[in-house]
Amino acid sequence: MSKVKSGHLIQRLIIFNLGLLPGAQSGGVIDEAASDAELCEHILYYNELEEGEKPVTATDARCSYNFEEAIRFAGLCNAYYSIQTTIDNQMNTNRAESNTREVYLSTCTLVFTQLEPSETKGILAVAQLPRPSKRNKNTKSIDENDLFSPLKMRDRLLKSHDLFQHTNGGICTRLCTQNSKHYDAAQSKTPFESRYIGMDEFYSYHKRLRKLYKIFSNASTKNEKDQVEEKVDLIQRQLNECAQSLPINALRMDLKQFYDSFLRDIAVSEC
Repeated sequence: MSKVKSGHLIQRLIIFNLGLLPGAQSGGVIDEAASDAELCEHILYYNELEEGEKPVTATDARCSYNFEEAIRFAGLCNAYYSIQTTIDNQMNTNRAESNTREVYLSTCTLVFTQLEPSETKGILAVAQLPRPSKRNKNTKSIDENDLFSPLKMRDRLLKSHDLFQHTNGGICTRLCTQNSKHYDAAQSKTPFESRYIGMDEFYSYHKRLRKLYKIFSNASTKNEKDQVEEKVDLIQRQLNECAQSLPINALRMDLKQFYDSFLRDIAVSEC
């Protein structure tokens, strides 16, 4: 499943927002033409440890990982996380809790922890733990009696994130604002609707750029291409300004500092 060969008991850790992908907030479908920049926007934190590597705090919260690898891993985790819900929906089965808690694969275990349940499906953390075939001086087995069993890892993530919320604020709180709406009582009992600040505008600029690139590729004259390039430059500047102003940027930096330290603590406690 993974190229990760780390000896750490957490090989990979990802935190993403299940409601932040383009179209997710409005119940729409993700655009198949969406760029990596759009598809990775819902990834709030990602750290993949290679053999012998220690997590290092970077000055840029998004400069230290491969976007394509992170997107693939997030997509795989989302598919595993929602598979039981999908089956339940197909069989018209109602359950209070049908999301996946862990997945046991041949070489690793994926531990799913919902950090902040919310109207937007919540903030999900997934820790990838190795599954060694036997105990030796370089590896540790993973079972319910171990410090890093799925159950205890989930508990440790929840306690750590509770500390993050107290020191840095909650992820959902920092990303969204509550706007009162007028609802018909017969239609809804919920007086609020969550909106993530700036994300609709961010995705709108990307969509407009994709359309302009398509127009440019079909342009037949230099004059037509020059006109399209001017529009592209304008939209790109607006997109850059929008991206820099998003509250998600400062949030990513705080998450990276906090969870890089969390992974360092885990690595020390393995010794």
